[in-house]
Amino acid sequence: MNILFIGEINSGSRGLQRLNSLLELGHKVTTVNLGPIALPYLKLKLLNLTYKLGYPYDVLKVNQQVIDFASNNKYDYVWVDKALVLKPSTLKKVMRLQPEVKILMYTEDNLFLKHNQSKYFLSCVKYFDLFVTTKSENLESTEPIRKDIRKIFFVNNSYDENIHKPSLKEWPKRFRNEVLFIGSYEPIRAASIAHIAEGGVPVTIWGDGWKSFSHASHKNIKLHGKGLRGEDYADEVFNSRISLCFLRKANHDLQTARSVEIPACGGFMLAEDTDEHRALFENDKEAVYFTSNEDLLGKVIKYLNNEEKRLDISKRARERCLDSEYSHKDMINLIINELEQ
Repeated sequence: MNILFIGEINSGSRGLQRLNSLLELGHKVTTVNLGPIALPYLKLKLLNLTYKLGYPYDVLKVNQQVIDFASNNKYDYVWVDKALVLKPSTLKKVMRLQPEVKILMYTEDNLFLKHNQSKYFLSCVKYFDLFVTTKSENLESTEPIRKDIRKIFFVNNSYDENIHKPSLKEWPKRFRNEVLFIGSYEPIRAASIAHIAEGGVPVTIWGDGWKSFSHASHKNIKLHGKGLRGEDYADEVFNSRISLCFLRKANHDLQTARSVEIPACGGFMLAEDTDEHRALFENDKEAVYFTSNEDLLGKVIKYLNNEEKRLDISKRARERCLDSEYSHKDMINLIINELEQ
């Protein structure tokens, strides 16, 4: 298929992972990149303000690029990877130029929540032939946006089979981290990690926003002031005894990208207990789940002291990723099949 892909495809992004998966599946893809955007400080502040107001300024001329490509090429699909800057007038122009084209929106964020939306996006919703979400609550939502969606389709989060796999790097000691968390700061996450550290267990953190963490200087906290992506991410997970998976409460998450990436990397996942997590990986056989900070610490200590069981769970989780077809390619095939029905 000939696809126009509109999304963030900078190095390490999951948008780039989906793009590469489309190419590996044999699709011909034209790209319109949404970022990153490099601007002086004051201009960046002004740009952020336009996003907050709901009318993001189109710095990269995304809308004009889309119109130009649609004017000069024939497409089967337009894949919109959460493009909040895309205007309804642009989609209407594309539809006039190519009446047979099918337009889909794919998003990992909960676009039913105001802090993830733009006014442009809300006006575009009715033009999508398929709205793909990783948030199951969107299916039965009573939010006004739900009425404008023609067809909605839920998919689980997915992983990149070229990146999220057991590491081949050799280290003097495989498990250089006892407990690992890769992700941005949130107060609830910080409280859970502090509880582990206070319980005598070392925790390594990679991610943004942790400067305000009250336990940053604790003897059991090793804090890196940046996130990890790509092969560095996969390598760190594989070489950690336990990888934590927290969910973002502001997005009403019941699963997240890490929910599938950690097991795919061959890591041992200790995650928040949800029905969707249990559907993805069987509890105590393919992953382990916790319900409170006390439960979390208890299970950290239990599985740090039971390496054979921990490694068996990691192995089974990796196999589940393969057997249940959780990769980006598998997800893309599901979406295209749904789009064609």
